[in-house]
Amino acid sequence: MVRRLEPCLANVRKRLVKSPKIYVRDSGLLHALLGLATVRQLQGHPMAGASWEGFVVEQVAAALPTGGQIGFYRTAAGAETDLVVEGPAGRIGIEIKFSASPMPTKGFWQALQDLAIEQAFVVAPCCDAIRWHRGLRWCWCGTWSTSSGRHGPRTRQHRGVETRSVCRC
Repeated sequence: MVRRLEPCLANVRKRLVKSPKIYVRDSGLLHALLGLATVRQLQGHPMAGASWEGFVVEQVAAALPTGGQIGFYRTAAGAETDLVVEGPAGRIGIEIKFSASPMPTKGFWQALQDLAIEQAFVVAPCCDAIRWHRGLRWCWCGTWSTSSGRHGPRTRQHRGVETRSVCRC
């Protein structure tokens, strides 16, 4: 029913937030419990961002390779990345934003530096893939369903830029 996401306890000399994040694993169930029947109702709800974050976490968790792990990173000073994926390809940072024009914060860039992450993504419910400076890739999702589903990542070319979607578009 719920996912307990543990912090990524990196070997850095910073004061880390060590309490886990809790997500309802089925976003459709969460929306039903909140009395949200349509995407329009959801978009204006105060839980929309948390619901989107939980949905993305579940999609990434479903696509993890054998032996892969997920967590999050946050320091008391504000450095944060919503999702840290550790697997055969190394450590990947993912920032999850429920915005049509998402913008990573200074804390996200600091977290990437703290964790020595070379590959990072922003996942947002945008209609277009956007290439960000500093090598950051953007993942997109054209539609966000009010029911959950288990779909693995898809690779897509958009204007010559490879993007990976972790949700069904």
